[in-house]
Parts: sequence; structure tokens; C-alpha cells
Amino acid sequence: LPHEIWQTDAKGPFTVRIGEAEVGVHVLTILDDKSRAVLAAIVSRSADLATAVRLFRLAAARYGLPAKLYCDRASIFDSLAFRTGLADLGVHRIRTRPRRPTARGKIEAYHRSLGRWFVRELKHQVVRSLAHLEELLLGTIELLYQDHRHKELRTTPRLALAGRISERRVPLERLEQAFFQVKRVKAHPKTGELTVEGRSLRLPSAL
Repeated sequence: LPHEIWQTDAKGPFTVRIGEAEVGVHVLTILDDKSRAVLAAIVSRSADLATAVRLFRLAAARYGLPAKLYCDRASIFDSLAFRTGLADLGVHRIRTRPRRPTARGKIEAYHRSLGRWFVRELKHQVVRSLAHLEELLLGTIELLYQDHRHKELRTTPRLALAGRISERRVPLERLEQAFFQVKRVKAHPKTGELTVEGRSLRLPSAL
């Protein structure tokens, strides 16, 4: 059934002209393993942890949680924070070996379609901003990919998903809290300065 396994991966970076500048971007996607339907997709300048978390939250807020999640071990999805968040939500992360394209065949096939229908066509398209680029991405997925008949399924991803929602649902508050990280840092005894994620901050004198 749908939502038993989700697959997720990033495509990119590839270059897009936005206004007068050329920028590198990534497309991150969550695909339902059974139906091949796209559950969430976003455009980002970098494929980092924050983007991975935002992607998963988008899919889970709309469709509920999968029983299992498949992702490449060499990707951002293998970070401790992401794996801990999945475990807190009760989602089993499928352990995989690096560089196994056959196991990622379904999302790789989606990436090839994305290359033909989206990335290749961008050279003919005026792109105003990253937000506009994401709108073009979602439009391509909705109008072309979701309704494209799949040979193996003998139907389209949209019809195969049939609007199903996972029985594994959690409140949005828990979905937000699951990926929070708690770290202990010590402030400088004289200046009150501390370093968080490479940024230097200063505590109020009362603290």
C-alpha cells in the first residue's frame, strides 16, 4: 500500500539563470515507493539539513508518516539530527549501502523525467526568483509527472496513490519538535560570548 515506504533524494546542483545571474540549485523530492507519486518537492540553493527537514515536514504534514524511509547514506539524510528525528517519530530508516543505484531505481527514474521535462526546458524559460522556480517545478510535476502513465504500474502515479493518507499521523507540533537539537554550550566567563553553529553570540548579563 502507499505510504509504507517513501524514497527521498536530491538532484543537482544544476545551473539556472535567475534574472541576470546564474545560480546553482538543487531539487529535493519525496516519492512514494508504491505509487511513484511525488509527495513533496522543493527547490533550494543548498542541499543541507534544514532543507531536508523542511521537505520531510511538508510531506508528513499533508500525508502523514511512512512506515519506512529510504535514502542514500551519502546524502544529507544520513545526518544524526535527521536520523534522530525519524526515530522520534517512529519512522524506520532503511539501512542501505552507499552507491547502490539499483536500489534507488524509482527515484532515479523520476530524476531522469525531471531532467527531460524541467531542467532541460529551463533554458527557454524566464525565471524571476527561486520562489518562481519552485512554482515551475511544482507545475511540471502536477501537469506532467503525476499524470504520466507508468509502464510498470499500468496507470499514473496520481491514480495509483488515489489520494490515500497514511494512518500514521502526528500533531504538527510534534512534527516540528522531532528534529530540534539540544546542545550544551558554555559561555566565556568574562565576555559572556558563546559559539552556536559557527556564530558568535553574547548572553545578557543576567545570564
